[in-house]
Parts: sequence; structure tokens; C-alpha cells
Amino acid sequence: MNKCRKFLRLSGRERCWLFQALLLLPLTALVLRLLGLRLSHSALASSARCPPNPRAARLAAEIEKVTRMVQLASAHSFFRPHCLHRSLVLWWLLRRAGVEGELRIGVSKQAGRLSAHAWVECGGSALNERGDVRQRFAPLAASLPPMEPTTS
Repeated sequence: MNKCRKFLRLSGRERCWLFQALLLLPLTALVLRLLGLRLSHSALASSARCPPNPRAARLAAEIEKVTRMVQLASAHSFFRPHCLHRSLVLWWLLRRAGVEGELRIGVSKQAGRLSAHAWVECGGSALNERGDVRQRFAPLAASLPPMEPTTS
């Protein structure tokens, strides 16, 4: 019953983000498996163009709420989404809200073992990760650019 009360205390906008995240997490995992990262990123970028938002500076509270709803959806999803799934969904939802975030992918090598991690940054701050993520993982590139259509 406690979860139900918590859900009812969410604003309508938060519920909308939560439902979108719950649907997008497994869909993103499927699209990644079928298309790979570059094509998936490109498809998501073209489906949610980030319009300029003059209120972007005042959106800090909304950014935090969107991030929290993606984390909540991830914790209560019927499958365990990876960091890349969570980050792509967060990045896409933020773009739809008019916030230009950057999808980051970094690598780390410890004890001879290579590991990778994905997160979203906005204004130089990691949203869905601890602040020291850049010390733990070296970003591969500034961000993943959308893929340009090819002409044959």
C-alpha cells in the first residue's frame, strides 16, 4: 500500500514520465539489440528533436524529477535495464522536455579488466550517476552525434 500512496503523491507530469520510462526501457533494450548503438541513437535523436527552451535554466527541478522517474522505472521494471538503456531513455525524455543533455560512454580498466559505462550529462553535471563518474570512467567522446542519412 505504501508504494500506491507514493505513486498517488506524484504529480501528473511525474506519472507521465514514469509511464514513458517504464515503456521505453524494454523498448530501448530491444532496439539496441536489433539496430546497435549508433542507429538507435540516431533514431531516438530524430524522434525527439530538442527545441530551444528559453526556460532551460529554470528546469533544474524538472530535470531532477525526470531523472528520478527513470531511476524509479528502472528499479520497478520487469527486467533489469543496463546503464545504456537507462541513459538513452533519460536522454530522450530530456530532449522531449527541451533540455539538451549529452549521452556519455566511458571506459575503465582495473586489474586487467575493461569495463564500460553510460550516463547523461547536462551542463557538465552527471544526472544519473555520481559526480565522480569521470574519475572512474574515461569518456570515449564528447557525445555521440546523430548519424547523418546516407545517399546512394
